[in-house]
Amino acid sequence: QVGFRQPAASGLRAWVQTNQAAWVFSVLSIAVLVMLVVPGPLRRLLLRSLNVIRQHRRTYVFSLVLLGSAFAAGTLTGRQLPEECTAAIMETVEAAVDSVGATEAYASGSIPRAAAVTFHQNFIVVSASTLTGLALLFRVPAYLFGGLSFYVQAVPFGLIDPGGAELVLLLILLLLELVAYFSVIAGGGFLLVTLVKKGMRALPEAVGKLLLMLPIAAVLLIAGAWYEAWLLIGLP
Repeated sequence: QVGFRQPAASGLRAWVQTNQAAWVFSVLSIAVLVMLVVPGPLRRLLLRSLNVIRQHRRTYVFSLVLLGSAFAAGTLTGRQLPEECTAAIMETVEAAVDSVGATEAYASGSIPRAAAVTFHQNFIVVSASTLTGLALLFRVPAYLFGGLSFYVQAVPFGLIDPGGAELVLLLILLLLELVAYFSVIAGGGFLLVTLVKKGMRALPEAVGKLLLMLPIAAVLLIAGAWYEAWLLIGLP
């Protein structure tokens, strides 16, 4: 059996796996919930984000359909793979999950700790760093990278066969997380469309539209992190 030795977690990646990080994330989640209920800066920021989506609704719908189709194609590919491939693919997934500390966090049985690690990976690493960086620097290639990435990530989902309530619960999780990711990539589309229409003088406005997708992604992924942790740990 051939494998890769994962380096020990360090820095922020190590801290986010601690109980202290779980407490910080819990307080942050409560604060976000309060700010969603009470009129204030967060609600105004989200309204600005939604106004950008309405302004570019065709680009937004196109992005969701394109990237969603890539994910669906990956799932279909997984369902058509021979059983001999299942073990290798699942081992690869387990290694990837373990590399970000999620295995240890979920094995601890602590929902807040698992949620904190999940949010760090899904928002800080994937949405705010990788997807936003690609959308900012490469625009159209961000769709190509995102489409290929979501296609590959969807393959393991084709290997499982949930039914009834399990399928509904899984679809809710996918909806929360995928809409967050797709929205960030769509922000790259907003940036490109704005530059094409108004020229480089509109670069600050175009970048602002991209960055306004991050609050939506953050709220969705906070909810998704708690939901995923509850689904895998708290659900009997």
